[in-house]
Amino acid sequence: MRPTPPGGAAATQHLLDLGHTRIAAVAGPLDMACAVDRSAGHRAALAAAGLEARHTSVPPDPSGTHDPSVVVARFSREDGERAARELLAAVPRPTAIVTGNDLQALGVLDAARSLGLRVPEDLSVVGFDDVAPARWARPALTTIRQPLREMAERATRMALRQHAGLGTDGHAGGAPDEPVRVELATTLVVRDSTAAPGAGSGGRASRPSRRDRRRAA
Repeated sequence: MRPTPPGGAAATQHLLDLGHTRIAAVAGPLDMACAVDRSAGHRAALAAAGLEARHTSVPPDPSGTHDPSVVVARFSREDGERAARELLAAVPRPTAIVTGNDLQALGVLDAARSLGLRVPEDLSVVGFDDVAPARWARPALTTIRQPLREMAERATRMALRQHAGLGTDGHAGGAPDEPVRVELATTLVVRDSTAAPGAGSGGRASRPSRRDRRRAA
């Protein structure tokens, strides 16, 4: 494994590297810092590739120009499915969807299945967090793994220091009530829910199975 860029940038860059250009996103609630960061990373990766993320949730218009690329939804499987149905109504339809967390991604898989779309042959899907159901999904989810144990340990140490009246560096005289932001490296975990666009026409056949294979350093 190797560290990946923060937030949604790594997920979107993975799809760009596979050759996708019609990449949509299910963003998390924008009153949550993690959702804002992941959405910003997605937009930054698209912008670096000369593409654009368009926030919209209007229904298709009669001219057939409906082209949403980002829908904001709660971090739930049900909302992920609802958002995916909206995104997949676009003309032209996206070939890949990145999500704000794995629950949303599982909802995208549900929507694709109900619409008769194959993953990853017709649609690639990337989650975020690497919760256990991501590994059990069919197909297993490509996702961004967070160092959850290290995050919990850091949070506990910071809380104990603040309780003791210490600064975040462990010394007295700090500002215990001052917000602190700590960024830890994430890792792209490549499984079976992503492939090059058009893999259903033959690209998938030449691609070896990669159940839980991780991007090598």
